[in-house]
Amino acid sequence: MLTSTTRKIIYDIRGIAVPIETGYEIPFRIFSAENVNVSLALSDGSNPVLDSGWSVQIPSSKTGVAKVIFDEEYTFPENAEKLVISRYVDPLQNTDLRNGDEFDAEILEEVFDQQTAMIQQLSETLARSFKLPISENPDDVVFPGAAARAGKVIGFGEDGTTVITYPNTKEAMEAAEQAKLTLLKIIDIDKSVEETKEESEKILQQMKGMYHPGYRVTIGDGTTTEFFIKHDLHSEWVQAFCWYKDVSKAGYYVFDEVDMDTLKVTFRTPPETDSVEVRIIPSQRVEILELADDLQVKATNLQNVTLTTEEVAEIIEKAASAASAETP
Repeated sequence: MLTSTTRKIIYDIRGIAVPIETGYEIPFRIFSAENVNVSLALSDGSNPVLDSGWSVQIPSSKTGVAKVIFDEEYTFPENAEKLVISRYVDPLQNTDLRNGDEFDAEILEEVFDQQTAMIQQLSETLARSFKLPISENPDDVVFPGAAARAGKVIGFGEDGTTVITYPNTKEAMEAAEQAKLTLLKIIDIDKSVEETKEESEKILQQMKGMYHPGYRVTIGDGTTTEFFIKHDLHSEWVQAFCWYKDVSKAGYYVFDEVDMDTLKVTFRTPPETDSVEVRIIPSQRVEILELADDLQVKATNLQNVTLTTEEVAEIIEKAASAASAETP
């Protein structure tokens, strides 16, 4: 009677010596020593079958356990990871049943057990194979002959059933290696470009930091005539202008330097609320990167304050006119 579907056992043998005396148990039924196959699973993925160096120990009673016993001189390879013991029954029926003979139940049971073992063997083997979905017809997938597929890589067409052969593995690997080298070159070029870009950005930032773009502020409250403007340009020489939003109300004014970061502007007539914009431009090189954190230019002040020739001429003209009109 065969009540178990087990037909193989796998032992982990990494880093251990061969147990010469105890051997390895076979926890499933075998009909003879010829039914036992022994193979190894190596770290390189191969599975060599051991044709020698071992024997099968059959128990004297049906309740005993069969074992695989290795020869005393046998040693496992260094890269051996697993030992696989399996049962294989030749797909034969060697029992001769003749008409008129008395049937021995033990003989019949042995025949049926062997047939069941063959079915289990086939079932386990099929379970380890590639399978198409149950909804597909296996007859639709046909592999090319040996000559057509020799040294080639198998693939499938767009319909999923047509089998196509591609260049052999060696050529494919060489092509992949060439593609890898090309990709590495592209990566190196991209890295070089990126490094050059980063270096250019640094130089650009340094160039931007050499000169301050200037400072501007809107003043006027209708009563005050003196204003102290902290421009934080940290410059010994500056150019300053007052830009009246309404040119018709332009008046006389004068600038006095308080220190390298502060300028005083004095009006003869108090400017109206927020009617005058003071623009200050440094006249010498300013190393912004050396300024203290609290003196750094704010983003709102980083505006283009370059005056055209016409604007400068107009300012001078209006200032001169205002001065002439107010002079007693």
